[in-house]
Amino acid sequence: MKKMWISCSLICLCLLLTAWCTGAVDNRTSATPAVTLAPSSPPISINDTPVRYADVNGVRLAYREFGAGEPLLLITGFGGVMETWNETLVGILAGQYHVYIYDHRAMGHSGDTDAPYTIPRLSDDAAGLMKALGHESMHVYGVSMGSSVAQQLVIDHPETVRKLVLSSSTYSTRLNETKTLHERSRRAPGTPPCLRVCEKRRTQTSPGTAPTMISPGSRRM
Repeated sequence: MKKMWISCSLICLCLLLTAWCTGAVDNRTSATPAVTLAPSSPPISINDTPVRYADVNGVRLAYREFGAGEPLLLITGFGGVMETWNETLVGILAGQYHVYIYDHRAMGHSGDTDAPYTIPRLSDDAAGLMKALGHESMHVYGVSMGSSVAQQLVIDHPETVRKLVLSSSTYSTRLNETKTLHERSRRAPGTPPCLRVCEKRRTQTSPGTAPTMISPGSRRM
Protein backbone atom coordinates (compact mmCIF):
# COMPACT_ATOMS: atom_id res chain seq x y z
CA MET A 1 0.00 0.00 0.00
CA LYS A 2 2.82 2.30 0.90
CA LYS A 3 4.62 1.53 -2.35
CA MET A 4 1.45 2.22 -4.36
CA TRP A 5 1.04 5.59 -2.62
CA ILE A 6 4.62 6.53 -3.40
CA SER A 7 4.20 5.51 -7.04
CA CYS A 8 1.00 7.56 -7.39
CA SER A 9 2.70 10.53 -5.79
CA LEU A 10 5.64 10.32 -8.24
CA ILE A 11 3.29 10.08 -11.22
CA CYS A 12 1.34 13.15 -10.07
CA LEU A 13 4.56 15.06 -9.51
CA CYS A 14 5.82 14.19 -12.98
CA LEU A 15 2.52 15.31 -14.52
CA LEU A 16 2.66 18.60 -12.65
CA LEU A 17 6.27 19.23 -13.70
CA THR A 18 5.44 18.39 -17.31
CA ALA A 19 2.51 20.79 -17.35
CA TRP A 20 4.62 23.55 -15.76
CA CYS A 21 7.48 23.09 -18.25
CA THR A 22 5.09 23.09 -21.19
CA GLY A 23 3.46 26.28 -19.96
CA ALA A 24 6.84 27.93 -19.44
CA VAL A 25 7.94 27.08 -22.97
CA ASP A 26 4.66 28.37 -24.38
CA ASN A 27 5.03 31.64 -22.46
CA ARG A 28 8.56 32.17 -23.74
CA THR A 29 7.50 31.33 -27.26
CA SER A 30 4.54 33.72 -27.22
CA ALA A 31 6.71 36.51 -25.79
CA THR A 32 9.28 36.25 -28.60
CA PRO A 33 8.69 39.01 -31.19
CA ALA A 34 8.19 37.92 -34.77
CA VAL A 35 11.15 38.56 -37.05
CA THR A 36 10.32 40.20 -40.35
CA LEU A 37 12.95 39.77 -43.04
CA ALA A 38 13.70 42.74 -45.24
CA PRO A 39 12.69 42.17 -48.84
CA SER A 40 15.67 41.27 -51.01
CA SER A 41 16.57 43.18 -54.15
CA PRO A 42 14.91 41.78 -57.27
CA PRO A 43 17.33 39.60 -59.23
CA ILE A 44 18.77 41.01 -62.42
CA SER A 45 20.29 39.29 -65.44
CA ILE A 46 23.03 41.12 -67.27
CA ASN A 47 22.90 38.81 -70.29
CA ASP A 48 19.13 39.19 -70.62
CA THR A 49 19.29 42.99 -70.44
CA PRO A 50 19.43 44.64 -73.88
CA VAL A 51 22.68 46.25 -74.96
CA ARG A 52 22.33 49.90 -75.91
CA TYR A 53 24.80 52.14 -77.72
CA ALA A 54 25.96 55.74 -77.49
CA ASP A 55 28.32 57.59 -79.83
CA VAL A 56 31.10 59.10 -77.72
CA ASN A 57 34.34 60.73 -78.90
CA GLY A 58 34.22 59.09 -82.32
CA VAL A 59 33.52 55.58 -81.01
CA ARG A 60 30.32 53.66 -80.27
CA LEU A 61 30.20 52.60 -76.62
CA ALA A 62 27.95 49.75 -75.49
CA TYR A 63 26.09 50.04 -72.18
CA ARG A 64 23.31 48.53 -70.12
CA GLU A 65 21.13 50.15 -67.45
CA PHE A 66 19.29 48.91 -64.37
CA GLY A 67 17.04 50.33 -61.66
CA ALA A 68 15.90 53.87 -60.99
CA GLY A 69 17.06 56.80 -58.90
CA GLU A 70 20.20 58.92 -58.91
CA PRO A 71 22.60 57.88 -61.70
CA LEU A 72 25.55 55.66 -60.81
CA LEU A 73 28.27 54.78 -63.33
CA LEU A 74 30.28 51.59 -62.78
CA ILE A 75 33.73 51.61 -64.44
CA THR A 76 35.28 48.19 -64.85
CA GLY A 77 38.94 47.21 -64.79
CA PHE A 78 41.45 46.11 -67.41
CA GLY A 79 40.09 43.32 -69.57
CA GLY A 80 36.68 43.56 -67.93
CA VAL A 81 33.40 43.73 -69.82
CA MET A 82 29.80 44.23 -68.77
CA GLU A 83 29.21 40.51 -68.33
CA THR A 84 31.96 40.23 -65.71
CA TRP A 85 30.14 42.43 -63.17
CA ASN A 86 28.70 40.59 -60.20
CA GLU A 87 24.95 40.43 -60.75
CA THR A 88 24.19 40.41 -57.03
CA LEU A 89 26.13 43.66 -56.57
CA VAL A 90 24.47 45.30 -59.56
CA GLY A 91 21.06 44.15 -58.34
CA ILE A 92 21.59 45.61 -54.86
CA LEU A 93 22.78 48.93 -56.29
CA ALA A 94 19.89 48.99 -58.77
CA GLY A 95 17.52 48.84 -55.82
CA GLN A 96 18.50 52.43 -54.97
CA TYR A 97 20.21 53.88 -58.04
CA HIS A 98 19.91 54.08 -61.80
CA VAL A 99 22.95 51.95 -62.56
CA TYR A 100 24.90 52.14 -65.80
CA ILE A 101 27.58 49.64 -66.82
CA TYR A 102 29.49 49.86 -70.09
CA ASP A 103 32.36 48.40 -72.11
CA HIS A 104 35.48 50.47 -72.62
CA ARG A 105 36.41 51.20 -76.21
CA ALA A 106 37.91 48.16 -77.97
CA MET A 107 36.32 45.87 -75.35
CA GLY A 108 33.20 43.72 -75.39
CA HIS A 109 30.38 45.17 -77.47
CA SER A 110 32.00 48.61 -77.92
CA GLY A 111 33.69 49.82 -81.06
CA ASP A 112 37.29 50.90 -81.58
CA THR A 113 39.40 53.52 -83.35
CA ASP A 114 43.09 53.95 -84.05
CA ALA A 115 43.43 56.46 -81.20
CA PRO A 116 46.01 55.68 -78.47
CA TYR A 117 44.59 53.64 -75.59
CA THR A 118 45.27 55.79 -72.52
CA ILE A 119 43.71 56.44 -69.11
CA PRO A 120 42.91 60.09 -69.96
CA ARG A 121 41.14 58.96 -73.14
CA LEU A 122 39.09 56.43 -71.19
CA SER A 123 38.14 59.11 -68.65
CA ASP A 124 37.06 61.35 -71.54
CA ASP A 125 34.90 58.46 -72.74
CA ALA A 126 33.27 58.17 -69.30
CA ALA A 127 32.51 61.90 -69.24
CA GLY A 128 31.20 61.76 -72.80
CA LEU A 129 28.99 58.79 -72.00
CA MET A 130 27.38 60.67 -69.11
CA LYS A 131 26.55 63.54 -71.45
CA ALA A 132 25.25 61.19 -74.14
CA LEU A 133 22.95 59.59 -71.56
CA GLY A 134 21.55 62.99 -70.63
CA HIS A 135 23.34 63.48 -67.29
CA GLU A 136 25.60 66.35 -66.31
CA SER A 137 27.04 64.30 -63.45
CA MET A 138 26.82 60.88 -61.79
CA HIS A 139 28.02 58.98 -58.78
CA VAL A 140 31.01 56.93 -59.90
CA TYR A 141 32.35 53.56 -58.75
CA GLY A 142 35.66 52.43 -60.25
CA VAL A 143 37.40 49.11 -59.71
CA SER A 144 41.05 48.25 -60.50
CA MET A 145 41.98 50.06 -63.73
CA GLY A 146 38.51 51.56 -63.57
CA SER A 147 39.53 53.31 -60.34
CA SER A 148 42.43 54.91 -62.23
CA VAL A 149 39.99 56.03 -64.92
CA ALA A 150 37.69 57.39 -62.19
CA GLN A 151 40.54 59.36 -60.58
CA GLN A 152 41.47 60.83 -63.98
CA LEU A 153 37.81 61.68 -64.48
CA VAL A 154 37.83 63.77 -61.30
CA ILE A 155 40.99 65.54 -62.44
CA ASP A 156 39.91 66.30 -66.02
CA HIS A 157 36.12 66.56 -65.54
CA PRO A 158 35.47 67.31 -61.83
CA GLU A 159 32.03 68.69 -62.54
CA THR A 160 30.82 65.26 -63.72
CA VAL A 161 31.44 63.41 -60.43
CA ARG A 162 29.02 63.67 -57.52
CA LYS A 163 30.56 61.08 -55.20
CA LEU A 164 33.45 58.77 -55.93
CA VAL A 165 34.14 55.25 -54.68
CA LEU A 166 37.45 53.56 -55.52
CA SER A 167 38.05 49.81 -55.24
CA SER A 168 41.38 47.98 -55.70
CA SER A 169 42.92 51.32 -56.52
CA THR A 170 46.49 52.14 -57.51
CA TYR A 171 48.13 55.50 -56.89
CA SER A 172 51.43 57.06 -55.86
CA THR A 173 52.30 60.23 -53.95
CA ARG A 174 55.09 60.79 -56.44
CA LEU A 175 52.58 61.67 -59.16
CA ASN A 176 51.35 65.22 -59.57
CA GLU A 177 47.86 63.86 -60.30
CA THR A 178 47.67 62.30 -56.83
CA LYS A 179 48.65 65.60 -55.22
CA THR A 180 45.92 67.31 -57.25
CA LEU A 181 43.30 64.80 -56.06
CA HIS A 182 44.39 65.18 -52.46
CA GLU A 183 44.29 68.98 -52.52
CA ARG A 184 40.84 69.01 -54.15
CA SER A 185 39.47 66.56 -51.59
CA ARG A 186 40.74 68.71 -48.72
CA ARG A 187 39.11 71.84 -50.14
CA ALA A 188 35.79 70.17 -50.96
CA PRO A 189 32.77 71.28 -48.90
CA GLY A 190 31.87 68.84 -46.17
CA THR A 191 35.24 67.11 -46.15
CA PRO A 192 35.16 64.66 -43.22
CA PRO A 193 37.71 64.75 -40.37
CA CYS A 194 39.28 61.50 -41.59
CA LEU A 195 41.12 63.41 -44.32
CA ARG A 196 42.76 65.67 -41.76
CA VAL A 197 43.80 62.59 -39.79
CA CYS A 198 45.15 60.90 -42.92
CA GLU A 199 47.10 64.04 -43.80
CA LYS A 200 48.67 64.11 -40.34
CA ARG A 201 49.65 60.46 -40.64
CA ARG A 202 51.03 60.99 -44.14
CA THR A 203 53.41 63.72 -42.95
CA GLN A 204 54.70 61.33 -40.29
CA THR A 205 55.45 58.51 -42.75
CA SER A 206 57.96 58.02 -45.53
CA PRO A 207 57.61 60.05 -48.77
CA GLY A 208 56.54 56.94 -50.66
CA THR A 209 53.54 56.22 -48.48
CA ALA A 210 50.30 57.08 -50.24
CA PRO A 211 47.55 58.93 -48.34
CA THR A 212 44.06 57.56 -48.03
CA MET A 213 41.78 59.64 -50.22
CA ILE A 214 38.28 58.61 -49.22
CA SER A 215 35.78 61.42 -48.96
CA PRO A 216 32.28 59.95 -48.48
CA GLY A 217 30.81 63.19 -47.18
CA SER A 218 32.00 65.56 -49.88
CA ARG A 219 30.20 66.49 -53.05
CA ARG A 220 33.29 65.95 -55.11
CA MET A 221 36.87 64.94 -54.43
